[in-house]
Amino acid sequence: MQVVISTQVAICIPDYNDNSLVISAARSVAVSQIFVSYSRQDKDFVLRLVNDLRANHVAAWLDQKDIAPGQRWDMAIEQALDAATHIIFVMSKASTQSQNVRDELDIAMDSGKTILPILLEDCTPPLRTRRLQYTDFRTDYDAALKHLLNTLDEDNTIEAFSVTSLKTSNPAATQPKQVPPIVAPVIPTPAPIPMSTPSRASRT
Repeated sequence: MQVVISTQVAICIPDYNDNSLVISAARSVAVSQIFVSYSRQDKDFVLRLVNDLRANHVAAWLDQKDIAPGQRWDMAIEQALDAATHIIFVMSKASTQSQNVRDELDIAMDSGKTILPILLEDCTPPLRTRRLQYTDFRTDYDAALKHLLNTLDEDNTIEAFSVTSLKTSNPAATQPKQVPPIVAPVIPTPAPIPMSTPSRASRT
């Protein structure tokens, strides 16, 4: 079974030596990257999260991975923050006390970017983010990651690219349905109705 994927559609090529087929549905989404705002004290968790996001074809930008040697880190962060439309805010006791994180959030919110808070541990979020719904990573990482990916996938403003697979033994599932063309009915143009011109005396 071979699956050929383009940016908009997944094409399934069946392998007739295999009784099962795998259908992959490609869902394209419109952001260049997602900026991750966090405290360095949480770097192990953040590295794991970003690796998992990238494994699911989400373009997540992280300073630890994306600042080149010799590049000014402050300018790199500023450029990445400016380019992103979404900010993942990793909430922890350390990050909520970090002035750098607060500055990043202020810039992002003032610019109208979407903030996606994720809760790593019990803490007091900054005032400006307290009304935002968060994804809870405190107990079940896998479930929280799935919820975050679903949130990203449902957001039409994201240009991430994710693939889901469905295993089926029904070869007909890969065949496109034949949809008859829609033909608009031809509506004849009605003949013009002669209108009598009122005399000047009858006009009001």
